[in-house]
Amino acid sequence: MTLVILLCGVAGAGKTTYARTLEADGYVRVSYDEEMWALGCDSTDATPDVLAEADRRVRRRIRSSVASGKPVVLDASLSTRAIRDDLRELVRTAGGVPRLVVVDAPFELLAARVSRRMNQADANRHYLDEVALRRYYASFEFPDRDEPHTRIVTG
Repeated sequence: MTLVILLCGVAGAGKTTYARTLEADGYVRVSYDEEMWALGCDSTDATPDVLAEADRRVRRRIRSSVASGKPVVLDASLSTRAIRDDLRELVRTAGGVPRLVVVDAPFELLAARVSRRMNQADANRHYLDEVALRRYYASFEFPDRDEPHTRIVTG
């Protein structure tokens, strides 16, 4: 059975850095941000049609990689239990084994990392000011004990 790592965490937690480490070890890295970027948008200006197409592409890449036996790492926020449950079901239906990994960091480090992205010109430039980041962090549905996961704290 093919392993699919589902990364979960707020902006600036270190998900992309961790995903790239796994990619260097042979995982196929799949990213919603990069699919939106390939469609000419980023997460701040994507239309519902772009979001839907990015989701189709991500799902197709996961299914294809699992079918070929290649391990996958999904680089995404996965901010709600419902989203994570849906993706776990996708992985299982494709014949893979999902594993949830929560990537987190102290808030001050999140804020510093996100502020450095302000002038980036790439798929991972998602910028939030500190007020928006606090609001996002407060609304984030981190997994509870009843949702199996591994937690990694960066920084």
